Amino acid sequence: MKRLSDLPIGAKIKDINTKYNGHTIVWIIADKNHRGYPNNTVTLISERVLLDKKFDSSTIKYQDSELRRWINDNNGLLKNFSSNFKNDIVYTSISTASGNATDKMFLVSMTEVGLESGSEKEGYRFPLFTDNNSRMGKDFDNSNKAWWLRTFYKSTENLLRTVDTDGNANAQYYYNASGVRPLCNLKPEILIYDNKGSDGAYTISWNRIPIIETTTSANMGLQNKEFEFTYKVSDQDNPTLTVNEYLDGKSTKQFTATAGSTYTFSLSRLAYQKLLNGNHTIKIVADDNEGGVAEKVFNFRKNETKILFELQKPLQADAMVTKALINLVGSIPEKAILKIEACNNGSDANPTWEDVTDKAAGNKKIFLSNKQKTASNWGFNIRVSVERNGAIGECYISSIGGNFE
Repeated sequence: MKRLSDLPIGAKIKDINTKYNGHTIVWIIADKNHRGYPNNTVTLISERVLLDKKFDSSTIKYQDSELRRWINDNNGLLKNFSSNFKNDIVYTSISTASGNATDKMFLVSMTEVGLESGSEKEGYRFPLFTDNNSRMGKDFDNSNKAWWLRTFYKSTENLLRTVDTDGNANAQYYYNASGVRPLCNLKPEILIYDNKGSDGAYTISWNRIPIIETTTSANMGLQNKEFEFTYKVSDQDNPTLTVNEYLDGKSTKQFTATAGSTYTFSLSRLAYQKLLNGNHTIKIVADDNEGGVAEKVFNFRKNETKILFELQKPLQADAMVTKALINLVGSIPEKAILKIEACNNGSDANPTWEDVTDKAAGNKKIFLSNKQKTASNWGFNIRVSVERNGAIGECYISSIGGNFE
């Protein structure tokens, strides 16, 4: 599926349950984010002239006209519009020479169809209308029809502007009938099926896109250790969602989520250690498995130049430790400075650390020389430090193992 806003100007769309007089209404995209219209909307105009109807019985003022009221009446034009379509129409304020109006449905102006004549300027031209052919209207029988504009003819008090059957400008008395091609603005995130129908129109899917909410900023800045944050996934149409968590473009976790529930993204210590210095991206994707997909992207930066750690508590020993083996698992790039230390009096306030780097790095037996302690028990401990020293490549330690006696 794609979003309505992904379609180009001139594309046709339809809602199979939005009709007039038994005919499914096909709409054409006249513009996106049209100047003067509500932000982040897509403007549609009916492809066909839906019917002939008089403008009004006594006035040429659009805001007071019977036609304006009828195209916005649930017992008029909107009677056979689907509730989904009506609910997703965005109210639009339009300008006319005689005043302003705010409605769901409206008529296009002389200016907007590209037929402005000096003092008749109302709004801004739609890119859809480029020439007479682009303005020509046909009814459901494929006959050329003239159709109403909302602009009155300033040379007389009785005439409204129309687009004639050949696409040129014309005028008609307000109390006579002319064709109606209504417009509206829809929300851009409405989903559209990928394939066109035999009428050349894409079909709207009223499945709504999931929502991902979080208080965490998209720009997380410098992160100097493991971290986590929470997010909530919601969906108005589906009780469950498939959530994918990504780190630098690679999926790290996939699970079935319950709509309305809160979940935690966690970057573990090991995962953090494996990251190279630089910029990194986290992406949360919620898929309703009905074509609706939402995502949120977070950026952070790592700039670690040194690793330093030791066992939180020394390993207790029944007697003085004199020999040990240490197995270091990780990735230390060339030119980085590695130092491995061990002690057998780790329970002391000031342990006697001995440099065992060469033996430990070579997986060789280590002999400890210290024979003193101040604590009541002997205790074996390890301390490791790595300085990047300008080295390039992965730099991390994932685990340390070994034994002692």
